[in-house]
Amino acid sequence: MLIGSSGAGKTTLSRIMTGLDSDYSGKVLWNGTECNELSSLWGVQFQSSALFHDCTVFENIIFPLKYLKIYSDEFLKDMGMYFAYQIGLNPELLHRYPHQLSGGQKRLVALARALIKNPPMLLLDEPTAGLDPATAERYDNVVSNLTKQIAVVVITHDLERIEKSNNIAYLSKGELTYPMKSEIHVKLWAK
Repeated sequence: MLIGSSGAGKTTLSRIMTGLDSDYSGKVLWNGTECNELSSLWGVQFQSSALFHDCTVFENIIFPLKYLKIYSDEFLKDMGMYFAYQIGLNPELLHRYPHQLSGGQKRLVALARALIKNPPMLLLDEPTAGLDPATAERYDNVVSNLTKQIAVVVITHDLERIEKSNNIAYLSKGELTYPMKSEIHVKLWAK
């Protein structure tokens, strides 16, 4: 869980961690080794869900694999169905378009799309913002199951999500601290 006030650098840190921003000084380490291919390590779900409005739910889910242009249509169909099932998405929704979905359904579609390349880590940016309590709880259950399989970093302001978390990092003025383990901290320098 990554928390911090507005302007603290959460978005900058998440962009650096996921390889979306390379304009920084210093090194990013993965298992103790400097990593230059960060984007291959992460699945990312943006706060806005960032779905393609002219694509169906199914097309949105398989997009990261289809974009590579190396997989058969049969494989893409199987993977899309598998990840829709994994996150508990109703199969009846697969042929709908994003404008026909609720906010919670859009978040689940974006989550399936983030997972389809089997990343070892997942970044969720404000995943439950704007969701009703029941939908947020359902989403949390899906993510809780994921944390048993892969590393998940959640950026949030949601106090209920924060209270449920065991590992919380706090970002303030470019310094990342772990309240439970104050001896660990990271200093970021932006160019």
